[in-house]
Amino acid sequence: MAGSRLATRPANELRGTLSWRWPGARARTRGPTVTIALDPATVAAEPTLPDAREVLEAWQAGLVRQVTDWNRDGDYERIAALWREQRSEFVAYAALHAETAAVAATIAAVQDAAERPMHERTRKSTRDMAYKIARKEDLGYQRRRGSLAEQFGEPE
Repeated sequence: MAGSRLATRPANELRGTLSWRWPGARARTRGPTVTIALDPATVAAEPTLPDAREVLEAWQAGLVRQVTDWNRDGDYERIAALWREQRSEFVAYAALHAETAAVAATIAAVQDAAERPMHERTRKSTRDMAYKIARKEDLGYQRRRGSLAEQFGEPE
């Protein structure tokens, strides 16, 4: 059955796997998949504004990293399928707070650009930026490059 992978999991269950690379090691170490049952009584109905911002930033960075890889491969159908799976959920989550609602519009710029060929330089710099944002690293750019979604603007 095609559709969202999220829909196949119970709403009160969270599954995840950690992987890491030790300093100096070439191979990644992967931990076991862990499933946690959530107690609805202890889960907030709506995230706090700081939490919502963090989630949206990490979510967008993850989407950008994925679609830039698929864009490089010319796999536009796979990109479109990802948007079908996640865009409405992303927009709905962004709409939970008035202060984050504008983030929903930024994902449209990412989607539009990702579904057509991108310049390699744009792909590389955008993926690098998304990686650093997801890891909370300093971007290290000498001049401001705009938001992550702004990287998908028209080429110069």
